[in-house]
Amino acid sequence: MQTADEKNGFIPEEPFLSKVAWLYHVCGLTQSEVAKELGTTRLKINKTIRYARRQGMVQIDIASPFTGTYELADHLASRYSLKDAYVGLVAPESNDCHESVGTALAFYLNDLLATKKIKSIGVAWGSSLECSLKTLKPYSGSEMDVVSLMGGVSRGTSINSFGIAANFASILNARYHLFAAPIYCESEALTQTLLKTDLLKDQIKKAISVDIALLSAGDISKKSILMNQGLPRDVTMAELKKAGAVGDVLGRFLDSEGKLVKHPINDRVISPPYASFKQLKHAVLVAAGVHKIPIMHAALSADLIHTLITDNATAERLLRYAGSD
Repeated sequence: MQTADEKNGFIPEEPFLSKVAWLYHVCGLTQSEVAKELGTTRLKINKTIRYARRQGMVQIDIASPFTGTYELADHLASRYSLKDAYVGLVAPESNDCHESVGTALAFYLNDLLATKKIKSIGVAWGSSLECSLKTLKPYSGSEMDVVSLMGGVSRGTSINSFGIAANFASILNARYHLFAAPIYCESEALTQTLLKTDLLKDQIKKAISVDIALLSAGDISKKSILMNQGLPRDVTMAELKKAGAVGDVLGRFLDSEGKLVKHPINDRVISPPYASFKQLKHAVLVAAGVHKIPIMHAALSADLIHTLITDNATAERLLRYAGSD
C-alpha cells in the first residue's frame, strides 16, 4: 500500500536516500542540518526518512539486554519490594542464561560506574559474574577497589572468588582485596582462629563497607559450583537438604524463608557474618537458572537484596513460584 507521499510521486533516488539515512541515523544530524548539508528543504528530508523506514532500508535495533522484559522487571520489583530489577532476554534458541544475565549486569554496572559515585565493588563468584566481564567497560575514574566477599576454592579459578575479583579489578583498573582462605575450614575452631586474624578482620570490614555488593546464589545440586568444588568432604547434599537448606548465599546455607539453617557448615564459612548481610549499602543478586528459584526466592523474601538481575525464563518461573507462597 502506497503512502500519500508515494502517490504524489515522491520516490527519492537511491544515492540521495542512502545519504540522508546515513547523515540522520548514523551521524546524528538533525533534519534541518541534513537539509542544509544537502541543499534541500527540511520537508523533503522528513519525507525521505519516512520512505527509508517504510522500505526497510533503516531498521531500528535497540542494543540492550533488557528490551522486551521491562514488565517482568516491574513485577519482580513490586513483588519483592526491590529498588530495581533487570531482566536479560535469552534468545529462544539458546540454553545459556548466564550470557544474558552477565550482559545485563555489565550494562547495569557500566551505567552505574559512569556516575563516578561508586568507589568499591564487592564480588561473590559464579558463571554470570564471569560472563559480565566480556562487556564490562574499563573504569575511567580513580581509586576503585574490588573486594572479594568470600573465601575461595583451589579449582575453577576463573569463576571462583579469587579469579572473579582479580578479573574485575583488571578491567576496572582497580586494586583487589581477597579473603586469603578457603570458603570452608576443616573445623569451627580453625574458622574462628582465622577470622580473629587482623588480615581477615580487615577483609570482612572492607566487604561489609563496599558501595555495591554483587551476590550470587547457589542451589543444592550438581549444577552448583559450590557443591562440585567447595563443599567439604564430610558434608553431603542430602544432610543439607535434611536440615532444610534450599541453597546458599556467600557460602551460608539458608532455608526457604531466608534464615540460616542449623548445620555446622554455617560455622565453618569464611565470609561476612549473616547478620551483616542487611548492613550492605546496596546488595545486587545476580542469578540465573530455574533450578535456583527456591534460594533466590528465599534471599529476596528475607529482604537481603536491593536489586535483582536475572533472565526472562527465570523471572517468569520465579514470579509463579512466589505466587504460590
